[in-house]
Amino acid sequence: MFQKGYDQEKQGNVDKSRDMQTELTGEFGPWQGSIFTILALSIVIHGWQMMANKFLTYPIDHWCERPKNLENISVEVWLNISSPKLSDGSHDRCNVLDIDYSKPALDRPSEDTSKIECTKWEYDENTFQVHFLAYKHVYKIE
Repeated sequence: MFQKGYDQEKQGNVDKSRDMQTELTGEFGPWQGSIFTILALSIVIHGWQMMANKFLTYPIDHWCERPKNLENISVEVWLNISSPKLSDGSHDRCNVLDIDYSKPALDRPSEDTSKIECTKWEYDENTFQVHFLAYKHVYKIE
């Protein structure tokens, strides 16, 4: 099949109006149209999923849940008395200082206080009322 085209080209008998690739693959017909449509549809769906990811996983502020007796204090005060400081100066959002929160002093404990992992979180609802991260503990995403 390839040899025939090559021999004709070598002899100068090739019809220049015909493309050799078109002869091999054929004209654009129903089969090529269906393959093109399926591939185009999958690309569009993939694009939608990638764009949805940008909105569904918007970075949202979170912190360890406040105990019932401290629900009335502000988030800033709660982070100051409960969250260990990280090396960059920000608050650790996954651990709390291991102190007695039933009678907390509103002063910051020392940094060498032991830490415990959070089991529940609160989320900032100023941007979104419900967010994907609010269900993070349900799906165990880390």
